[in-house]
Amino acid sequence: METADMGKPISVSKNVDLRSAPEAVQYFAGMAGKTEGRTVPVPGRFLNYTVREPYGVVAGIIPWNYPLLQAVWKIAPAIMAGNTVVLKPAEQAPLSPMALVRLAAEAGLPPGVVNAVPGYAGGGGCRPVPAP
Repeated sequence: METADMGKPISVSKNVDLRSAPEAVQYFAGMAGKTEGRTVPVPGRFLNYTVREPYGVVAGIIPWNYPLLQAVWKIAPAIMAGNTVVLKPAEQAPLSPMALVRLAAEAGLPPGVVNAVPGYAGGGGCRPVPAP
């Protein structure tokens, strides 16, 4: 799908994209229990601390090159941190990001956690792609 969608050699799709995407998911999944807030010592009678909280909705704009990896690099860390994601895949190569969104739903992620808005970004903003 990656090769058919954006024209890269199938050897690159097999040896880079299809190997790196699962590794990236595993890496970011491993970070899930490691994010925490910290108290930072400061002089005086002050309390200085950080809090790790989800942003809410993360927008991920995917370029045409490496669309699968770019989508994984947007989705995995965002949901690991407790956010939802809206992807805008490149109109030149939307197939693998859209398939990844479908697979996320099939894998059991709740509706609305990973979303995609395909379409054309030139000129007057995004225009939805009509359903086949």
